[in-house]
Amino acid sequence: MANQIPAPQWTPSGIEPGPQLDALQRLYQQVTSLQAQVNAIPPPAPAHTPAPVAHSAPYAINGKPGGGQVTQVYTYTSKVNYPANFAGSQGSAATAATGNARFSIAKNGAPIGYVTATPANGFVFTTTGPQSFGPGDYMTITAPASADATLSDIHVNFAGTVAS
Repeated sequence: MANQIPAPQWTPSGIEPGPQLDALQRLYQQVTSLQAQVNAIPPPAPAHTPAPVAHSAPYAINGKPGGGQVTQVYTYTSKVNYPANFAGSQGSAATAATGNARFSIAKNGAPIGYVTATPANGFVFTTTGPQSFGPGDYMTITAPASADATLSDIHVNFAGTVAS
C-alpha cells in the first residue's frame, strides 16, 4: 500500500533484563500491531464529482425580425458554461429563411459568434470557442442587417451547464 507506516527499528541497549525491559517489549509489540492495523485501512475513495446541471437559455421571436434589430437580451443570474459552437443547442422557425440569415451573438457587447437560420429550416451555431457567463453578464442577439423575406417565428434554445 502506498501510505504504509514503516515498522519501527528498535533494539534495546543499556537496559537490564527485568520488568522495565518486559514493559518496553510489550509496548513495542503494541505499536507494531497498531501500525499493521493502520496499514490495512484502505485509501479513501476519490471525491465524487456531481453531474453538471443543464441550463437552457430560450430565445424566441414572434413574427419577422426587423433588419439589424436587437431581438434578445438575456441577463444571467448564475454562472453558465457553453461548449464551443453552442454544441447541443437547437433552433426552429415556423417559416424557414429564404437564404441564410445570420444573427450576431454578443457577450456584454463583444461579439462571440452567430446563429444562422438556413433555408432548410436548420440552425447552425458558431462561436469563438467555449463561452462562460456569470451573474450580471448578458447575451445580446441581433438580427441580420437585411431582414430575410420569409423567416418568422424563430425559437432557439442555447444549451449549457450551470457552473459552481
